[in-house]
Amino acid sequence: MNTQQLQCFVAVADKLSFTKAAQELYFSVPSVTHHIRQLEAELEAQLFIRNQKLVKLTDMGAAFYPYAKEMLRQQDLATQSLTRQSSHGHISIGCTSNAELVMLTEVLGKFRLAFPDMEPVVEIETYDKLLMMLGAGQIDFMMASSHMRKGTDFSFLELVKMKSYAIVARSHPLAGQKEIRFSQLENERLILPHSKLIPFQSDNPLRDLVNLHRLHHRDFFIEDDRVCLSLAGAGYGAAVLPGYRIPEYFEVLDLSCIPILENEDFPYGILYKDLPPEKKLTLLVREMARKLSRRWPPAEK
Repeated sequence: MNTQQLQCFVAVADKLSFTKAAQELYFSVPSVTHHIRQLEAELEAQLFIRNQKLVKLTDMGAAFYPYAKEMLRQQDLATQSLTRQSSHGHISIGCTSNAELVMLTEVLGKFRLAFPDMEPVVEIETYDKLLMMLGAGQIDFMMASSHMRKGTDFSFLELVKMKSYAIVARSHPLAGQKEIRFSQLENERLILPHSKLIPFQSDNPLRDLVNLHRLHHRDFFIEDDRVCLSLAGAGYGAAVLPGYRIPEYFEVLDLSCIPILENEDFPYGILYKDLPPEKKLTLLVREMARKLSRRWPPAEK
């Protein structure tokens, strides 16, 4: 299969129209039809049901769709990477949350002033997807908790100790407390990030308490940390999130962020495969460490 076949398939699947797909791609309708038929012949499967009234995906077409999208995305990434390398230097960073991206804004601003010819590339994906990209050399490093390293041979550089927090609306009875015990959340409906967002932490007692809570409550499981914060702010319950998933702007949502006592602090920093000891990376990592230590200072003893 080739790029044009994949482009035609995805365009028709998105538009459910050969005519609209042809217009989007600047192809003729017969050309789009030809590429689809070639792809179906190669896959030995019918991808669309087409008649005078409708165009819709077959079960095989629906199953193939995410793979086609991913193949096109990977081609785009490779093309962009080659283009950048041919004209400018670049550094690519993986993030698992919008909060990390917010944190990087100030850091990248200082990086730009020091290295104006370097172009940053930031990828936001789930941690398992970023691990694949890191292994394939598609990113230089990723923001990560130490738990994300398990099962890999990547190196980890700790930048800060991180906690997990209960996030509640400012109007909540617990709001404003310096710290709470998990037992104070017993009657709350928890708003939890989906497991694909945060690796399982078998050595953290907070994880066991959360799992026990799930057995007796209708807790939320959310695939976007921004939605977790929004639901908490709306009063649906208490969100339980690690610090790296709490953006600096969370107070705009009128929220209260409270450390949970049973949580064990965990290392947070960067995960890398072959990080060259270049001056530009040293500056970037140093600025991230400073930013994180200001945002999440160590607890006073």
